[in-house]
Amino acid sequence: MRNSNPYDVLTDAFDQGEITDIADGYSEPGYSLPVGKRGVAFGDWNKDRIGSIMERMGFELEWLDEWTVCSHCNHAFRTQPDSYSWKMYGAFLEDACEMICGSCLAENPDWIIDEYVNDPHRAITFNLDLAEAGWVEVDGDWRNGWYGQEDKPEEVANQHVPDGHDFVFVVGSVGQFELSFGLWIRPQ
Repeated sequence: MRNSNPYDVLTDAFDQGEITDIADGYSEPGYSLPVGKRGVAFGDWNKDRIGSIMERMGFELEWLDEWTVCSHCNHAFRTQPDSYSWKMYGAFLEDACEMICGSCLAENPDWIIDEYVNDPHRAITFNLDLAEAGWVEVDGDWRNGWYGQEDKPEEVANQHVPDGHDFVFVVGSVGQFELSFGLWIRPQ
């Protein structure tokens, strides 16, 4: 790595993968870009020099393996938990090969619904107004985790989804030893 000036150091840091991305701000609930900051930089901050250069340039620092950047709004959201109750505020859309934050998905709910519909192995993990999109929640309290909480989405769908109806699962809450989930059906 060159040591001549901060620009060369940062260029080399990007080229070598020590800084992987920069976001315009945060979309993750509970986070906001402090006044006067230019954005959020992601990298391996074990090298103090690069991190301190980025901080002096006005960037917040986050670890590259814990965050991602929304492909649509260029704001950051977590991909790794920071507490037992954490749920991802976004989704990886396989068909588009994009990471999209919950804010952008809330504005375009069909993006996630189209990928998660009729799949008992995937669930929406953030608040999305499915009722506004015409879906109906099935009454039930399903949980999976320790201590005998063994509701299985496949079985829930088989028991509660009428033939020919589309369904999606939504994670309601996450705890240290369990998660709750709900089932939504699109009426025909």
